[in-house]
Amino acid sequence: MIRKIEGDKIGEQWEWCKQEVKMRAIERSTVVRYEQKIIQKTLSSNLEKLIREECNAPGVFSEDIRNTKQKLDDECYRGALLRARVDRLAGGEAPTKRLSFPYPSGNMASEVCLLAFLTVVENVRLTLGKRGNLTERSPCLVLSLVLTVPAVLGAVYFLVWQTYVLRLDLVLAAGQVALQALQTLLAIGTLASVAK
Repeated sequence: MIRKIEGDKIGEQWEWCKQEVKMRAIERSTVVRYEQKIIQKTLSSNLEKLIREECNAPGVFSEDIRNTKQKLDDECYRGALLRARVDRLAGGEAPTKRLSFPYPSGNMASEVCLLAFLTVVENVRLTLGKRGNLTERSPCLVLSLVLTVPAVLGAVYFLVWQTYVLRLDLVLAAGQVALQALQTLLAIGTLASVAK
């Protein structure tokens, strides 16, 4: 049944409705908080009893103690992460780094393709270098040296020109370039000894 309500009465009823909802929410949250405290007190007293009994008979109640502690932790910290996150957001913290540092989708695809290409090149380069060193064949060593060029360029790309260069990227890429330089020197030395 729809009633006609005067303009002033709509505002009054709306305010009354808001107050009613607010009061019910406060009452409900108070009841929920009270119930949680009762559960926590019950679990705490059970835990104390179990610990006393464990002192009398070591090892018998250890599993029950662990379960009770877990339930107590669950009750104490339920929603704690969500509340902490809401507090940080209310304090002005940015939601996530992904929103702060958007990663261009075109760059992501090209960097993943480059990484896959470098994985194949590096694997072939190392296999040829190992085979050339073991068999003392210069063509394998020369091919390994030729493949060092794109491998070094790719490592330098990830060291310098990648979209977001992290400290870990710097350390890993610099280590890779240093090892490739050492491998190049060793390959040149092996080529010189094989040529004699």
